[in-house]
Amino acid sequence: MESINMMMESFPTINGIDPQLAIRTADHIRSELRPQLLSEFAVSQQSCDGAKRLVDLENKIEELDKYAFELDQYLVSSGGLTSAQHQDVVLNEKRRNGSEYIEATTELFFSAESLTNVHGPVMILYLATLAEEILNVGEHISSLNRASFKRLVVQNMRLHICDSSVGFTDDVAQLEAGASITGKFKTNQGRTLLFFGVQLEGRPVTQLANFNSFAINILPAGFAYKKSGDVYQMTLSTDIDAIHVPQHGFSVAASLMTILDIVIIMMFRYPSAAKTNLLLRISELDLIADLPTVLSSGLTIEAIPRESKVYRINDDFNLMPVDYRFSPLEQKFKRFHVAMGNQPYYRVVNT
Repeated sequence: MESINMMMESFPTINGIDPQLAIRTADHIRSELRPQLLSEFAVSQQSCDGAKRLVDLENKIEELDKYAFELDQYLVSSGGLTSAQHQDVVLNEKRRNGSEYIEATTELFFSAESLTNVHGPVMILYLATLAEEILNVGEHISSLNRASFKRLVVQNMRLHICDSSVGFTDDVAQLEAGASITGKFKTNQGRTLLFFGVQLEGRPVTQLANFNSFAINILPAGFAYKKSGDVYQMTLSTDIDAIHVPQHGFSVAASLMTILDIVIIMMFRYPSAAKTNLLLRISELDLIADLPTVLSSGLTIEAIPRESKVYRINDDFNLMPVDYRFSPLEQKFKRFHVAMGNQPYYRVVNT
């Protein structure tokens, strides 16, 4: 703790900071300081070190995050960051078995929507990109059939994907117990691709991207919504600048990320007194082909929070189902689940 205190005392003043120094400082916080503090906090929670130790660590995390948030906001506003939908997807150390199985290690990035843990849509971007490498000729992912976000992600991951008709080998299957994300894709050829990702200790995420500017700009100004009965509605813009579309168009993976980004932004507009809102599960997120054309054709995203079905999942969090659809493109409502609570993210990051 003393060494962390000394490093934090030496942080440069953000006002007037050199951009390169800002980037180096932010990288240092993400790669070393925050992971170290989160690790110490998790150990103290599990070992019952005493209330004072936890409070000291909690205060230090809050202090670090306040500075880091202001620093990241400076980097975001400086215009030097790549928007999430333009970001390169880096996957290393791949191992593949034909069209039945593939695994790889990620080089994930934080995004401006989620500065302390990796945004759920970003994980889907990486998983779908990797899954495309085991598709057959003429095959493409048609939907994110299900995804469960089990742990907040602050480390890079080892991703595993297989054809469900074959399944994971025993040595891989046993790793799923420690997964931070699990789920499955459906393809247009009727295949189901199972996936999970496990965080790699000592491999912190250090990269930072800007907001998904396509998702931000296709939503109404100020993310204004209308409410009709129990249905929240946002009408999507019919005028989206080409600068927000990737140079070679939206890949399937980038399309799924962007659709989920829009759904999550809608989710966070729901009035809630909770300190922390987390996407826990989502099902039947269908691919929208030719994303810019279809989404800007006058669609409305609709969401219905099912408040009568909220239930407690532990001492700190409640779970609320939310039904959603893109109208009139989709007639049927699909569902995601949001965990809402008053505990800060670092109390659940390692649970």
